[in-house]
Amino acid sequence: MPDLVVTSPPVVVPPNSIETYPEPEMETGLTEDRYIKWIQVMPGESRVVHHVLVYAVRDEEDESAGGGPRGVRELLANRARGDFVGDWFEDGYARLLRKEDRIRLQLHYLPDDERSFTDRTSVGIKFYPPSYEPAYVVTTKAGTVMHVTAYHDNSAANRVNPDPTAAVGWGQRTIDEMNIGWLDYFHISEEEYAALQAEE
Repeated sequence: MPDLVVTSPPVVVPPNSIETYPEPEMETGLTEDRYIKWIQVMPGESRVVHHVLVYAVRDEEDESAGGGPRGVRELLANRARGDFVGDWFEDGYARLLRKEDRIRLQLHYLPDDERSFTDRTSVGIKFYPPSYEPAYVVTTKAGTVMHVTAYHDNSAANRVNPDPTAAVGWGQRTIDEMNIGWLDYFHISEEEYAALQAEE
């Protein structure tokens, strides 16, 4: 069972309408920073929820802007159609949720042709014990460049491709190629980095 469930306000998805991307924000109610063991997105109406991106957002002081507030956004999880598992972190790994973070959902709705639906998507989170500190074991050298390459199969061999003659580019609609590439990484101190280098 999750330790925390955050639920979006109700969103009405009218029939035969355009695709929409509302981004509601919710407070977590946390009084201390916690590490996430697992996180799962649970759409209220999966018939119209195409995908969900879950962000932790907060305001920080931005020294480059004269000390004014700056919005910070970190991706916590996502869910697309067909994904029912969520994200589970092995022992020694975790994702930090700060007490000042708010949860922002980017909800992509694909309307039904005939029916209206009211969705309330939830995010369930299980935490590690309050005293937990993850082990950092992934390192890269300064200047390392990482590439994400994706391929979209627009051929007739793709059985779920409705029209192999259509030109498909990247975009935000379900008829577009919607790849989003990201990676997880760990912040470590110079001392921790030096110790890891010595072990290699």
